[in-house]
Amino acid sequence: MSFQDPTEELVYKLCQRSFLSLWSYANPRRTRSNHELCDVLVACDRDVVIFSVKSCTFDASEESVVAVKRWWKKAVEAPIRQIYGAERDLAQATHVTRSDGTQGLPLPPVAQRRVHRVSVSLGSNGFVPFSSRDFGKGFVHVFDDDFLNIELRELDTITDFLGYLRAKENLASQGSGLVIQGGEENLLALYLFHGRSFPNDLPVIVVGDNWNRFAANPAYARRVTTDASCYSGDGLI
Repeated sequence: MSFQDPTEELVYKLCQRSFLSLWSYANPRRTRSNHELCDVLVACDRDVVIFSVKSCTFDASEESVVAVKRWWKKAVEAPIRQIYGAERDLAQATHVTRSDGTQGLPLPPVAQRRVHRVSVSLGSNGFVPFSSRDFGKGFVHVFDDDFLNIELRELDTITDFLGYLRAKENLASQGSGLVIQGGEENLLALYLFHGRSFPNDLPVIVVGDNWNRFAANPAYARRVTTDASCYSGDGLI
């Protein structure tokens, strides 16, 4: 598999490692044309995950408000448009079409389908705050490369990954107040600390520097060591 964009290759390899190559398709095609549908498509049972990847260098030399607006338009708004367009096209599809035009896995009927939208927006260098929300046609998870690496390492099965996406979407649908300080890894730490769920007894959830405290927990360090041994065994197999 060859990639013109190294960021697309990053996401595809992460998906392969976490979701198995059987379910991950890089640069799939649209139903009735040879145009690219999205950057990566994951299809597993009822769930379909649409990934759009965009890398834009943040111009810190510009006035901050202008620079953030320009970067957001290129690195976030453009992928979101691609995601919504891909979802419209998939509504007419019965199976995945690979990048070479051959038929991939069948897709569930639209009425049973659970679509998850993920925009991977790279290049902000921490200058731009990220926001995952409904941008008009369905909830979109907006991730940067640092968080994507953490998330797909911690949620390293399709069940774990989709569980987090659904929990976050449900949290947003409840209208809970949510303030994230720092990166979204702090929200993930809250989710993992509460047994892979979000607390629902608070009208407002404030997420501070949870990830560093979570990662510093001795129990977490022991689990990472155990997981590393398991992954080494998997590699030998």
